[in-house]
Amino acid sequence: MLMGTSLSKIADGVLRRCGEELFAECGLSLPCSGAQARSEVGIRDIGGMVEFSGPRVRGRLVLISNFGVFAQTRPPAIATPLLEGAARDWMVIRDWSGELANRLLGRVKNRLLSHDVDFQVSPPVSLSGRGLAMAIEDKTNAQWLSFGRGEKVVRVVFDFGEDPAAPPAKPSAERPAREGDVIEF
Repeated sequence: MLMGTSLSKIADGVLRRCGEELFAECGLSLPCSGAQARSEVGIRDIGGMVEFSGPRVRGRLVLISNFGVFAQTRPPAIATPLLEGAARDWMVIRDWSGELANRLLGRVKNRLLSHDVDFQVSPPVSLSGRGLAMAIEDKTNAQWLSFGRGEKVVRVVFDFGEDPAAPPAKPSAERPAREGDVIEF
């Protein structure tokens, strides 16, 4: 689904840029190493999922990584030391992974607005292990991207479906809001 049309290609490029920017803002240099083959989700993997739908598009975005990588992305003001073996700390990181997925999709949405694409976003869901594997198992047409290398990798599963009857994307002269801007309406 993702690579079929110009809008899907636009969304793919936007996702790659937004991912790199988000992880850099979180203090990690995780360049997008490109599309990757679908990979297994392990029992120790953690992820955040956000679904979206609108008049032209629908789908979901899932971030997958490990405890250590997500712990390193937390803001310094709240980055108290966490123990991977502590259940409370696992819950903190699971919740944080959902927030990161939400922030990434928010950036993507903001950039796609300039291409006449808008959608509603569901609240993030935090998952791990088998629940995370089940959330992505039916997404055979989804795009898998990898940010980083080695032990410092965040995988992104981006299921982006377009309405085939929707008109082609058209650029807008409007500039997207900057991350953190408040928009009153």
